[in-house]
Amino acid sequence: MAHVSTEDDQIILIERALIEKYDGRVSTAAIHEEITGVAVALHGARIRTYVPVLIRREAEDRVRRLVNA
Repeated sequence: MAHVSTEDDQIILIERALIEKYDGRVSTAAIHEEITGVAVALHGARIRTYVPVLIRREAEDRVRRLVNA
């Protein structure tokens, strides 16, 4: 994977990956909403290094629950 320079770029890549992974099972809008919700919740984190990892994990858990609902 190419070097990603900003947290926003990483979040975009996470969203694209989840959209591709859950294509046909969860809408793009729902995936975007889940990622946005997690990102907002972590907005105030003082240490930003692992925020994209946390966003991916939590958003994917939420999307997985949507699939299983």
